[in-house]
Amino acid sequence: PLYKTDKVFSYRGMANFLCANYKESIKDYNLAININNENSLYFINLATSKKMMKDYNGALKDINSAIKLDSTNSFYFRERGLIKNKLGDYLGSLSDLQKALAKSTLRDYKRYGGYKYTEIKSYQSNLYKEIGKVEIKLKDYIKAISSLNMSISLSGGNSTYKWYAKEAFLYRGIAKYELKDYQSACSDWYFKKQVGFFSSKYISDPVILQSVKHNGSSIYSLYKKHCK
Repeated sequence: PLYKTDKVFSYRGMANFLCANYKESIKDYNLAININNENSLYFINLATSKKMMKDYNGALKDINSAIKLDSTNSFYFRERGLIKNKLGDYLGSLSDLQKALAKSTLRDYKRYGGYKYTEIKSYQSNLYKEIGKVEIKLKDYIKAISSLNMSISLSGGNSTYKWYAKEAFLYRGIAKYELKDYQSACSDWYFKKQVGFFSSKYISDPVILQSVKHNGSSIYSLYKKHCK
């Protein structure tokens, strides 16, 4: 009967996920997998639901299963990299994010959804940003700045993906701060000096600068201490 097929359970799992019913979503994807354990999307969607429940170890296990079924999917390596970051495995996270970047080709985008070239660039911008954030945790500040430069360059002025660049500026400022280049760090945290497409109300916004922490301190506290 139709109601017992893996696709039906997966559709209901997605509906539950979109309604933030993550526990029910997990149940549905497990039911789908019990019927068909060769669909990598079921495992990645199950992992995403577990991630929302902060079950990072469980999510990692499911992503590993997805990658075993499809080792060519850039998104799977990105998700595993983000989960490993959450678990404190920064070297593993960096490796997976770099693999995700290497696999993020136009061919793969056509295969997995037919995204436009601008969307590929935004995705790669996001990957470089996440790579830079991990490199900061590994205290490799020079490489972090290089990665975040790429993130900012790829994001351009695309209004849909401004946040990638905004966050990249925040973290590039952190890397420069650690290198004691306070003037450049302040310039990154004062956005209007860098790019014209940012909203003026966003410039040095305390709410935004307080939202990102570094070594227990908010960027806002560092900004007040070192920036005029």
